[in-house]
Amino acid sequence: MDAPDFLYEGVKNSIEAGCTEIDAIVRLSDRIKVTLADNGSAESLACAFEEGVSSRGEGRGKGLFLLKRECPDAELKRAAGKTVLSFSFPEQECRWSQTLAFIFSLCQSHGVRFTADMDGRVIRQEEVESRYGNLSNALTLALMKREFGLYDKGVEKE
Repeated sequence: MDAPDFLYEGVKNSIEAGCTEIDAIVRLSDRIKVTLADNGSAESLACAFEEGVSSRGEGRGKGLFLLKRECPDAELKRAAGKTVLSFSFPEQECRWSQTLAFIFSLCQSHGVRFTADMDGRVIRQEEVESRYGNLSNALTLALMKREFGLYDKGVEKE
């Protein structure tokens, strides 16, 4: 898995946990730095990176374990009333645009407010929805990627 995969899984898990607000900050420099904050509860933060630990049933609890294995600096904490997950990867070619487009669509379908800050370019769920309405089709996602400049580092613009 790469940084966009872990971001997508983190958002998906936040939604499954009942969060209604999710903020992501991604900094692309010599290391890809990701911070994901949601308005969820602080259940079992101390052992969250242990394999099999999950507050949502058996057969779960692999994601944070795998993240910690790939990103030893991964951290989960409470700050300003939010649960905050942060991690970093060495710089790599990533398909951020596709991941973010699907995250916006996923959040819209679950009524979750999502905000992405990509190297200082802030994109809010409300802004995307006001321009494109329903984000469930490929053409809308492609237009959104183009307008918001969600191109991938090292990948030619479409």
